Amino acid sequence: MDSKEYYQKNKERIKKYSLDWAKRNPERKREQRRLYKKRHPEKIKEGHRKYFERIRRKVFIHYGGNPPKCACCGESGLRFLTIDHKNNNGNTERLRIFGHKHVAGNMFYLWIIKNNFPKDLQVLCFNCNFGKARNKGICPHKDLNRSLSII
Repeated sequence: MDSKEYYQKNKERIKKYSLDWAKRNPERKREQRRLYKKRHPEKIKEGHRKYFERIRRKVFIHYGGNPPKCACCGESGLRFLTIDHKNNNGNTERLRIFGHKHVAGNMFYLWIIKNNFPKDLQVLCFNCNFGKARNKGICPHKDLNRSLSII
């Protein structure tokens, strides 16, 4: 019997033994983890990247459908999308929640999931989000008169 077969037949027993060993030897387990991180930084980095990609996708699918798209113009390229506060109060919300207004990305996505997907958020593309910020809370797609007066 080769090692893969042995593992498959004894998977639960091996897992239990490993967990028990880790509980009995916390210092050695911590040292193993530290050495692994030191020897395999790219693997660790890739694991984090994949984890946060899943978190981000989960948030965008919740607010923007599957596949996610901009609530204003319909853009569906995930790299072009962002989360928008419908009430135009993103700065004050981030200040209230995190203590400063420069929190974005992974921390924000984790907060959204932890707080059961607050209703005052939506998916917009960066163009619509920026246009809305520059146009007193109204996307230029929705207010053509104001956006034409800029030209």
